Amino acid sequence: MGVKGGSLTYFLSVPAEALSAMQLPELKISHKLLGSFDYIHFFALSQADLLKQLPVLKKHLHPQGMLWLSWPKNKQLNTDLNIKEVIRIGYDAGLVESTALSINTTWSALKFTFPRKGKVYNNSYGILKTGD
Repeated sequence: MGVKGGSLTYFLSVPAEALSAMQLPELKISHKLLGSFDYIHFFALSQADLLKQLPVLKKHLHPQGMLWLSWPKNKQLNTDLNIKEVIRIGYDAGLVESTALSINTTWSALKFTFPRKGKVYNNSYGILKTGD
C-alpha cells in the first residue's frame, strides 16, 4: 500500500478484519480529524456516504499524502459502489487514482492523491476537476 511506518493516519469506518488484513506498519493513528494527515483510509458503503465524506477528508490530506478509498466488492453489503463510481467521485473531488488492490474477500481499495502540476490525467471513468 506504500504506507510508511510512523505516518500520521486517520481511519474512517474501518472494519477490524480489514485493518488486520492490511498488515500495515506501526502508525501514528489519530482518532480525531484534526490537522494534516499522511495517510487517510475511508471504508465507504455507499455513493452518498463517499460524496459526503470525501470533501471533508480531502481538506485534511497532506499535499504529498495518500487517501485510500475502500468499498465492498461485487455489491456486497448492499453497496452501490464499484471502481468506476469510486474513480468518478474521486476525480470530481479533484483527486487522482494510482493503485488498486484487494484488501480481503469483502473490500477493494483505491489510492488517491492530489494531481501533479503539469501532468495530464486521462481516465474514461472520470473528468478531473481543477481549480480548488
